[in-house]
Amino acid sequence: MASLSFPRSIIRMVWKQFQRKEITLTSAIVIVLIIFFVGTTLFSPAKPPTFLTRLDDMQIDLNKLKQDTKDAILIEQDDGEVFVAFRLKDSAHFLNDDRGGRLLFTYRPEPQKSSALPLTSATNGRDFTVNMPLPTYPLTLANNTFLINNEHLCSSSLNMSFVVLVHTATENFLRRASIRETWANHRIFRNHTIRIAFLVGQPEKDSTQVLIEHESVMHKDIIQGNFMDSYRNLTHKGVLGFRWVSEYCSHAKYVVKTDDDVFLNVFKMFEKIDTNVFNKQKHIWCPVRQNGTSEIQREKGKWKIDASLFPNMKHYPVTYCNGYFVILTGDLISSLYEASRTTPFFWIDDVYLFGLLVDKVGGVKFETLPNLNLNENKAIECFNSNVTCDMFVANANSDGVMDRLWFRAINQNIALVKKYSNNLLLKNLNTTKT
Repeated sequence: MASLSFPRSIIRMVWKQFQRKEITLTSAIVIVLIIFFVGTTLFSPAKPPTFLTRLDDMQIDLNKLKQDTKDAILIEQDDGEVFVAFRLKDSAHFLNDDRGGRLLFTYRPEPQKSSALPLTSATNGRDFTVNMPLPTYPLTLANNTFLINNEHLCSSSLNMSFVVLVHTATENFLRRASIRETWANHRIFRNHTIRIAFLVGQPEKDSTQVLIEHESVMHKDIIQGNFMDSYRNLTHKGVLGFRWVSEYCSHAKYVVKTDDDVFLNVFKMFEKIDTNVFNKQKHIWCPVRQNGTSEIQREKGKWKIDASLFPNMKHYPVTYCNGYFVILTGDLISSLYEASRTTPFFWIDDVYLFGLLVDKVGGVKFETLPNLNLNENKAIECFNSNVTCDMFVANANSDGVMDRLWFRAINQNIALVKKYSNNLLLKNLNTTKT
């Protein structure tokens, strides 16, 4: 209390001046309020911020929350824990008067009797719980989906053979660079037009975001969604791709979905187009997982599914694709995107994008693609052999492998290279070293 003796002595002096009518009552009140504010700020011990510790009796109005929120980010961890961070306006009714800040909710997907899952919020070391409806459909259905949108990448004036949607992690700059300079380098091809769009979410680090924005300015092939870039957000990324094609590249004859560690023998792709292998409608070519043959993991594993999802089932009830490489006819994409509006969200993207949505659309034909390989060492061995490697798709996860496979594919497919490449590539054929 000794720390308050100085402001208290001043208050007593002001009171005596008022009693002697040396100052007015209004002036005295103003002076006392100023002294009280300064005194409690400078002389009082630091007071920890006040947090809400109970929401049991608090009715959360989601519309009001949206009005009070500057932005919200969904963060999904690999272990299944999910965080929704709300950055509130200073006027937010969730906080006292003029105190701005952040309110952090988390939920853990566990079986519940009710339709709402529990959300817990860690505030100053304490938890509180409230039942709150969870997002039911993909986040990329929202109006503010595109944080980065290169809408002119796929010009309507182009006779687009196919557009490639690459699911890529935000920090994989070198992988994207390798793809641009090898099998997806649209500047070196003729007779067929190809464009590539790299799909990303939001990175954890601001410095990574700056680099992505610079990359987008340089190459104009980045599409960024308003969600955190994580494994459990791949479904959001996939719907983002469907939406982008529907709105900005709907004239593409074929759409290829792949990952950033996949090498495509693009010359064989062109050959299949020219020989009418893909001359169909409402078709998907991929590594097919037939209905009732793919086991649902319940106990453990990377794809462990809670018992509340697909209850009483041992296998997924739809045919779907292993999504590392999928070819779709262009007429399907808008229908798949529209189907996501009424198909409840499921975080395993292969099942959702190429199973549940396809099943909702109906009438789609699956065909198995041959010569796909996910063993990087076998791919290197195949392309290094003296005979032409028959691999259509190969894994290229390690640094430099994408470039090595590309150079070997050129040397092994000279006739196709000459048929589908322009002078920019042809003039370097004799000088290329593997």
